[in-house]
Amino acid sequence: MGNAQLNTKPKPASVELPPPQYQNLVLEQKIIENQIPEELYLGWEKLTDADMKIIAYYTIRKNEVI
Repeated sequence: MGNAQLNTKPKPASVELPPPQYQNLVLEQKIIENQIPEELYLGWEKLTDADMKIIAYYTIRKNEVI
């Protein structure tokens, strides 16, 4: 085994999620309009469990860590 095999990064898994059935258009628009994902502030929202599914869906779609 050469060092080339040890230095390769694994490719992220491809995850296909259907959009959540519940919609919160205000939350979804805020996520879509956000240009700096790591700074999305949602403290003003009273988020529900269903809202968190929307956030998870868009985060996974962007393949970014929040």
